[in-house]
Amino acid sequence: MQSTTATVNDSTLPDFRSGEHQLLKAQLKRLAVESKAFYTLSLLASLVVVITFWRHLPSWQTISWLALQCALPLGQLAFYSFIASNRQVSMRLKSLFTTAGAALSGLAWSSIFVAIDPISTNDQALLFCLLASLAVYATAAFSAYIPAFISFTIAILMAPFAHLIHNYDLSHSNLIFVAGLFSVFLCYSAVRINRSTVVALKYRADKETLIDNLTHSMTQSDQLNQELIQEVQQRVTAELKLKRAHEQLEQTVDNRTQELQQTNHLLEQEMALHKNTTKELLNSQNRLSKSMEVSQLGLWEWDLENDCIYHSHFHKLFGSSNTTTTQFLKHLKSHTHPEDFRAARKALIEHMRGNTEQYLVRYRIRQENGSWLWFEDSGQAVEWNEKGRATRILGTRREVTQVMEHTEKLRLGNIVFQNTTEAIAILDRNFKFITVNNSFITMTGYELNEVIGKTSVELDDSVEKLETLKAIGRELAHNDLWQGEITDYRKSGSAYPMWLKINLVRDSSGLPSHYICLLSDLTARKEIDRKLRYLTHYDKLTGLVNRDLFLDRLHTSMQHSHRTETPLALFLINLDRFKLINDTFGHGAGDKVLRTAAERLSQVFSDADTVSRYNSDEFAIAIEYSDDIRTIQAKAKRAIELLNQPVKVADKELILSASIGISLTPTHTKDMHTLLNQAELARNQAKGMGGNVFYLFEEHLNDSSAERLHLENELHNALLKNQFEVFYQPKQNLKDNCIESAEALIRWNHPEHGLIPPVKFIPLAEQTGLINKIGEFVLRTACQQARWWSLKGFGDIKVSVNLSAQQLKADGFMSLLTSILKETNLEPERLILEITESLLMDDVEATIRQLQEIRDLGVGLSIDDFGTGYSSLSYLKRFPIDILKIDQSFIKEINTNADDAAITKAIIAMAHSLDLRVIAEGVETEESREFLRDQNCDLIQGYLVSRPLTNDQMQRMLANFAA
Repeated sequence: MQSTTATVNDSTLPDFRSGEHQLLKAQLKRLAVESKAFYTLSLLASLVVVITFWRHLPSWQTISWLALQCALPLGQLAFYSFIASNRQVSMRLKSLFTTAGAALSGLAWSSIFVAIDPISTNDQALLFCLLASLAVYATAAFSAYIPAFISFTIAILMAPFAHLIHNYDLSHSNLIFVAGLFSVFLCYSAVRINRSTVVALKYRADKETLIDNLTHSMTQSDQLNQELIQEVQQRVTAELKLKRAHEQLEQTVDNRTQELQQTNHLLEQEMALHKNTTKELLNSQNRLSKSMEVSQLGLWEWDLENDCIYHSHFHKLFGSSNTTTTQFLKHLKSHTHPEDFRAARKALIEHMRGNTEQYLVRYRIRQENGSWLWFEDSGQAVEWNEKGRATRILGTRREVTQVMEHTEKLRLGNIVFQNTTEAIAILDRNFKFITVNNSFITMTGYELNEVIGKTSVELDDSVEKLETLKAIGRELAHNDLWQGEITDYRKSGSAYPMWLKINLVRDSSGLPSHYICLLSDLTARKEIDRKLRYLTHYDKLTGLVNRDLFLDRLHTSMQHSHRTETPLALFLINLDRFKLINDTFGHGAGDKVLRTAAERLSQVFSDADTVSRYNSDEFAIAIEYSDDIRTIQAKAKRAIELLNQPVKVADKELILSASIGISLTPTHTKDMHTLLNQAELARNQAKGMGGNVFYLFEEHLNDSSAERLHLENELHNALLKNQFEVFYQPKQNLKDNCIESAEALIRWNHPEHGLIPPVKFIPLAEQTGLINKIGEFVLRTACQQARWWSLKGFGDIKVSVNLSAQQLKADGFMSLLTSILKETNLEPERLILEITESLLMDDVEATIRQLQEIRDLGVGLSIDDFGTGYSSLSYLKRFPIDILKIDQSFIKEINTNADDAAITKAIIAMAHSLDLRVIAEGVETEESREFLRDQNCDLIQGYLVSRPLTNDQMQRMLANFAA
């Protein structure tokens, strides 16, 4: 992994140089601002020197030196202004002039010291203090650029040191030592201040870069707004066109109304002619009587004055040919369908009242076998009395059963024709439209009157359509059926796919008479097919290809890679702690994180054939590359950097991280499944390293994977076979040297490999979910043992138990903790739960609430390995904790490393200021214990006190201390 990291650093060398250039520019800019106050102070100091030592130098020297002291700051400030406005001057030249200017300022002060050559102690002290003060202030004024400070400090202290060395005697030895020590601390302070300043400048540069990115995003947003305005304008134009079309349609309706009025006028004329014809027909009644009998047309007459009804035909159904009105109506009512009898009676009454010109009705008569026959009566009043009432009505009667059945079939056929979802068109032998149904009008946009009498070519005469219709005509010349998919155009001009089926209908002589066309709009079906294909191969949330399509494309890419001998890299990118985001902020936030990650990865791998959402929180990318592996490493580094940018979720900014595994072909394998397995192993290795890194597959991972699987199986068996033991490491109180508490440590007593330390199996237990069961075992065992020590008379020894993030966030943890305390009868004050800094920073507010619930029970809380995490001191004071545990990495070299000693002192002082106790772990020497005792550390833990002990060993140790 060290080689991988080194390669990554080499690949990012151009970015690093560019960043160094920007940092140097920011340093010089900061130096220009800070040096104004410094040169002002330097000028004031010059006046003090002139006033104090005016008599020691000739006037011309004093005035010249003072003029030089005025000119140098002005010249330096003018130079800063020049380099700030002139971009053509290189940064190297700017830094060189800046360093030279600082050196000249220091030399000017050294020159006055040499010129004055102070002899008296007071003069020497004054000049030394003045020059030392300027050097001290220079640590702040020149902190942004350390070469400027060094050149100024060396130049200004050159003459005083030379003076001390030149006039050296035994009385000056202490002064020289103090001056040297002063110079060392001065340089150390300057370096520390410079580091802080550089970090601040880097942070400021990062913020300016972020602001530039936001400005660019706002510019893009403005462009999108302009496009939206153009689209709205286009929509308004379309609405105006639609309005004009509506006005044209209204004009067409008016024209049709006028045509209908003319048609009604002609119809009235025809009705008048029909009335005259009827009178003529009555005069020829006798001549038509025989003809009516031959044609099965019955004649009936109703004489109202004589109450007599006569009918010439259908005696079997209607009774005697000559009968009274009452007898006829009684017979007719018993044989006529009830609905039809009422309708016939009503029609007859309306005619007799003069409301209708003719009596016309159709009704059903029941036969002896129960079936119904349809009859039609048509009649008219021919004689009236003086009161205007009809006295005689003549009419005809005919059976219309077949006509009614045929009419019903036509009616039903027309209903089916007009309401079927399939578009239907009937053409004549010349391919001209005879009629179309409503679905045809809806599908094509053409009205009925726009297509009747026209051919399809007259509606659309495109070359493509002409060729298609010619091909169809040639096919129909040999077959009576053609069907297939074609592209047609609606009235609006929009194209649409259509399935067309044409049946040829021939007349009795076998010649073509009609064509029946069935048309189906395939637009919706093709859209559904397209959506189904999309849903089958693409992820709905991110829009990326899914696992199935990715594997298919990866197979194709590997075949192409083998043929062309082009290397192929496979990336598996897994988002770190994604489940925690889902559990904390909800699935909506998780979906936003996935979409954001997909967009950023698509940006990084824009040259890849496929970016895939491989699993729920995992992405896969396959990309061809040159033989230079650094390009692949640069891609992975860029992906991590882009994913690390904040994502705003639920009014909070989340920092994403990812673990990336990379495998190569043909370097590692030529088999697709092996390549995927190797990438997964590399990804798991990256996760095991803490995440937010990438790892290139290495052969030893295959062995590690097999070992890990074997260890996982044995870990399950260890729980079932009670192979776990709890050891205890004592903690000593430095005030009275007694054993105050002990930390419970899990050990795996393997039957073949002996004791296995936690570092070997705890990470695996966390990954497999077994950590909760193991943690419950340790917690219960430790509480039982602490209670047992108390019963044996060893005092109220406390016990501390390490708590993982999974245990704390598991459902029912508080119930489990309460249950164990009650079960073991252990006082809550004697139990301490140790948690890590990283656990505190996962959803701070929720963690504070949960820790407070634990604290309310009376259980103590300790932060383990303090100083190695990334917790904020502003959050630290909010957590309800009792103890800080200093990590052993600061304790091991506490007597030889000044930084470790300073950090330890600071932690102890800070903890005591927050009313927290402090435990130092990893104490192995007596010198370390004495140092910690001098700093008022409360407790120590380590091999100096004792190694982890079994229960029996711990009991003997407590017995010895009690004795």
